[in-house]
Amino acid sequence: MHPSLQVVELNAHEHQDPLTHARGYHEYAPQWYGLQHVISHSETIEYRLLSSTHNPNRVIYHQKQQYTLRLFGIKYTLESIVVINLDDDDMITKVEDRWSGNDHPTRYGALVRVVHSYYDV
Repeated sequence: MHPSLQVVELNAHEHQDPLTHARGYHEYAPQWYGLQHVISHSETIEYRLLSSTHNPNRVIYHQKQQYTLRLFGIKYTLESIVVINLDDDDMITKVEDRWSGNDHPTRYGALVRVVHSYYDV
């Protein structure tokens, strides 16, 4: 599982999921490249486009992803709603991965997300 360097470097966008809130390549790249140390395999089981609009310029889709944990070989399936915001040139400005379709944590959970983004813990 190796994210495409071209895709990662092209956009200095914001990335959010329940564990991280990263702003720019320097914050989200360590998260993506660090995944290969925890996850040995990732496979998209299914995906479905839910919405694509021009005002706001946004794409929303549902995905089911199966991960295999490197240490134990355990497979874990995660469903999420992914919201991608685009600028006027159709470049990504923000990606929100809402696990199980839930909003991201606030208060103390948000603090953990920010610390995790900066220190890759």
